[in-house]
Amino acid sequence: MDSVLILMLYILLIVPMPGQLNTYNADHFISALHSNNSTVQDNAVLALIEIGGPAIKPLIQALKDNDSSVRSNAAATLGAINDSRAVEP
Repeated sequence: MDSVLILMLYILLIVPMPGQLNTYNADHFISALHSNNSTVQDNAVLALIEIGGPAIKPLIQALKDNDSSVRSNAAATLGAINDSRAVEP
């Protein structure tokens, strides 16, 4: 199943349609951060960085996840997006 998810992530990264990468997509990529496959996780991070601003809120929510690797990937992704909304006042 992870190989199908990897293929889907690559397709979304390589052939994005205008407006395709949005908050709805961000939720799916946040889910991919739970994968046991590091390639799936890495590609989800890349997709979330590409989504940028619309991914901020789901990523902030992911910082509260029970899984430490999800929290770590969410924090790294927020840092890469470099949006001021990701920093608490």
